[in-house]
Amino acid sequence: MIVSIILIVVIIGLDQVSKLLVCEYVKPVGSISILSNVLSFTYVENYGAAFGILKNERWFFIIVSLIMILAFMYLLFFKKVKNKWLIASSVLLIGGGVGNLIDRIFKGYVIDFISLSFFKPVCNLADYFITAGAVCLIMYIVFFYKETEQKEVKEAK
Repeated sequence: MIVSIILIVVIIGLDQVSKLLVCEYVKPVGSISILSNVLSFTYVENYGAAFGILKNERWFFIIVSLIMILAFMYLLFFKKVKNKWLIASSVLLIGGGVGNLIDRIFKGYVIDFISLSFFKPVCNLADYFITAGAVCLIMYIVFFYKETEQKEVKEAK
């Protein structure tokens, strides 16, 4: 549990520090090429979700984020899950969710900056942590959920 808390704090820290650096160095110039024709850092204020959908629905995103974060915190800290895929998923989703939630609460938008030539939306580290968490959750559901559920039923008997 301590490792999970440390990882969540590190994820939030990486996300917030990267956004501070982007505000300091990228915002004034708009965009900086990192890898020619592949990766650039481009300052974007995102008032919606991916691809700008649900633009200006700040309170909707704050409420949904809080519900998601609290649900995974409950799962991680009170249900005491043991499956590594579910733990990884929870840590990544909580850390990424809090990173973007901080922006929405204090700025009213999320700072995005990672622009890949082969992936249209500009994202941030929190978005990639959330995506990785979703992939881990899918892996858990597809490969381990029934196995874990059956094991818990047998142990309860």
